Amino acid sequence: MPIILHSEGEVIREKVFDYIRQRKKVKDYRVLDVGGSGNTWLGSLVTGIVDLNEPAIKVNEFYQGDICKEETWKLIPDKHYDFENCTHTLEDLRDPELVVKQLQRVARSGFISVPTKHTELSYIESSDYLGYCHHRWIFTIRQPYSSQQVFCCYFKTVMVNSAAKLNLLRVDSNRVGHDKELGFLWEDDFHFSYINGDFAKSGREMLETYAALFA
Repeated sequence: MPIILHSEGEVIREKVFDYIRQRKKVKDYRVLDVGGSGNTWLGSLVTGIVDLNEPAIKVNEFYQGDICKEETWKLIPDKHYDFENCTHTLEDLRDPELVVKQLQRVARSGFISVPTKHTELSYIESSDYLGYCHHRWIFTIRQPYSSQQVFCCYFKTVMVNSAAKLNLLRVDSNRVGHDKELGFLWEDDFHFSYINGDFAKSGREMLETYAALFA
């Protein structure tokens, strides 16, 4: 059972709290926060953290290191955690695929959230460029040829500004904002894919890919 609940716009974090609390009632439930040392919004529900920086809260287990390096994850056994939380982290990374694979290896379920594609393709931060200047990736959830939903991403380049100028982007203003996110709960595992296999192709094809994010 991969992605069991997702939302693009509405923040579903209260449902994440409920999900964890219900399971903590019946067992010692281990929760790993990934990349959230500075803002661990799950608070006392977190039992472990993996991040480059020291956590602001006390946890049972802390793994310090670059989460885009496999050696950082080596001390965490397979399925050591019941749940992982990775909030607004993947969009910043040089290698989100590595982190996604490790999340599925070390945890049995979890929650992932990133900015909505509508936010990342709007002038949320400046009229000079789209999205957040430090973000490298745009994410979406697709259901291509089967009932299995796929968590997909595509990298941001200067071509995204051309797509906006050509009115190729169908941004929904109701899904734009610092308080909006693409978030999903998963169990067992889920599918992840780079759009176009992370291959840029020609300029026109890149424009079409950005437009297709809203298809």
